[in-house]
Amino acid sequence: MRTLSSPLFLSMLVVMMLVGGTAPALSEDDRSQERTFGRGNNNAPPCGRGTQGNRFVLFDNGTTVCDNTSGLVWERTPAGTLRTFADALAQCAAKGPGWTVPGIKDFFTVVDYANANPPLPSDHPFDIPVNGEYWSRTPKVTSPDEVWTFILDFGRTFLGNKNVTTDYVWCVRY
Repeated sequence: MRTLSSPLFLSMLVVMMLVGGTAPALSEDDRSQERTFGRGNNNAPPCGRGTQGNRFVLFDNGTTVCDNTSGLVWERTPAGTLRTFADALAQCAAKGPGWTVPGIKDFFTVVDYANANPPLPSDHPFDIPVNGEYWSRTPKVTSPDEVWTFILDFGRTFLGNKNVTTDYVWCVRY
């Protein structure tokens, strides 16, 4: 079986793209990362012109943080309340268009493993009330009742049952 990162697959993908072929289907996480990193906006950084020297830029009266490296907009202060998965989805959706529970890959765009509790860059502007376990919306492939979770102590991942577990939520906007 060929993997998506095999040289043969990548060569075939390039040829298909050059001759007008069809690219392979993307998972929801891959599509979120494509939206995040594939922005073509006249070379302006994702957070806007005039922010090139700053990785993190505060918006919305300091309640959100745009990351110029990934293009993601995060809540500056996630709620310090445990939520069910359904409540986490509802909480993020209630923030407005584009807000959602992050995919597991989204957490890795902001993590800095040189630090712990939380594993974020030293100059981050986030106010993290709990270095606990946070929901992602990335399902476990073999179990639709489980999703990956991210723990803000050392940047570990675990699985949470959507119907039983309660975790924290840190909303993100693409």
